[in-house]
Amino acid sequence: MGQNYSYAQPSSSDEYDLTSLLEAEAALYAEEAESSYNIGEPVQCPPQPFQYLCGGHTNAEEMRAFETQLSLLKDQVQGSRRTGAMSSFSFDYCFVAEVTAFNLKEDKLYLPVGATSSTALHKQCKETILVNKEGNSWNVSLRFSESGGKYYITRGWRKFCLDNRCEIGDLFAFNVVGDGKTTPLMCVCPERKECSEILSKYLSRTSGESSLGGHS
Repeated sequence: MGQNYSYAQPSSSDEYDLTSLLEAEAALYAEEAESSYNIGEPVQCPPQPFQYLCGGHTNAEEMRAFETQLSLLKDQVQGSRRTGAMSSFSFDYCFVAEVTAFNLKEDKLYLPVGATSSTALHKQCKETILVNKEGNSWNVSLRFSESGGKYYITRGWRKFCLDNRCEIGDLFAFNVVGDGKTTPLMCVCPERKECSEILSKYLSRTSGESSLGGHS
């Protein structure tokens, strides 16, 4: 898995307090095995074929509570980072990717044309981070084809699929997350609520690794 996280993190620990987030996450997963997946709100990405790839076992009330915790944490981060480096994330674009023999062989995945509407992406961005449902991440190259008018992922797509034991025909629902300034994330999730959860796992994971690195 990719270990070079290029996602911008605050420079000092007092700027980014993850305690409340970690407590909320621990509470969310404490009874995960006994809970049922029951989110009744409409979703923007089709959930049915994809829940087996990234579905969590929690009820709507718990998920709303967790989302509130994450929202509060984001507000704290924004207040402490006046430069805007950790300003609000957009969750404005979702797409479905299919694992095919061709894109595995070419190590290249084309995003739909609609991805150009995402405020998290821009043509100068040369990298993106794929994040699976466990919060693990893979750095991959991101390019824009002027002739095709599409973004595409390369140099890392094949590894992501192999590490996640994907088979030909498997489908992923990705939600593009970013602020248009830092390296964008593409989180595996059929719903924005679950994407917030995956984002929190990613942030807590990278923050922990940064802390360990700083003491080594």
